Amino acid sequence: MIRRCNLLIAYLFNRVSFWVLGFILMGSSVAIIISSGIENPQYYLDMHREQGYLQWMMACVTIMKVTLTVINTYLIIQAFYPAFTHYNVYFIQNKPDKKRLFISKMMALGLIEVWVFVHLIIVMGLTRMFATPYGWNKGEWLALLGPLLVFGWVTLFLGIFAIQLVNSLFSGLFPLMFFYLLEHQTAIEYSSLPQWMKPLLSVIPFPFWSEGHWRIDYKIEYTVILMTIFFLINLVIFSGKDIK
Repeated sequence: MIRRCNLLIAYLFNRVSFWVLGFILMGSSVAIIISSGIENPQYYLDMHREQGYLQWMMACVTIMKVTLTVINTYLIIQAFYPAFTHYNVYFIQNKPDKKRLFISKMMALGLIEVWVFVHLIIVMGLTRMFATPYGWNKGEWLALLGPLLVFGWVTLFLGIFAIQLVNSLFSGLFPLMFFYLLEHQTAIEYSSLPQWMKPLLSVIPFPFWSEGHWRIDYKIEYTVILMTIFFLINLVIFSGKDIK
């Protein structure tokens, strides 16, 4: 299993993917640095420290959500769209091998997502230390970072389900469409949210700023149940497909 996972990571980090993912991470890193207000004089940042920190924090949360969603979209297409998965036949000799291959793919994608997540956290930490006078509310950040990582995993599971079910390149864009829906709907005051959004937010970890504070409404037990269900559904679909 571990050997398969390493081979899949090596495939997903081929030369083209290396440049694509590198470009995305470079863009995200630059966005984090610029959004800190680094172009402003130090005295200006000192004068508006609290306001600047909040704006930077809000920007970082959005950048992290966008980055994880875009990378998920790319990885899902690379790992599950038939045109890019001819290598599957080299891993499969019997039906149990399909399950092992699927689990190895999930492990590989999950690890890549963690690496991306850690990279963004490091960039944020270095930016705060060397480019701004901002403080660092560890409790607040910990309360946000966990749900952000889980949000990435949830969109990964849902995106894999969409591309396996519809089997088209367009369906691989589901994570982007889902992110846009959540971001667009949560841009308004929480009290004005459509009624159907509140049950969705109780299952999907999606931190957003509303009415003067961060809202994270998901229940971890609901999210675990959702991820378990979609993991099993994806496994069944993948195991039942003909590998060409």
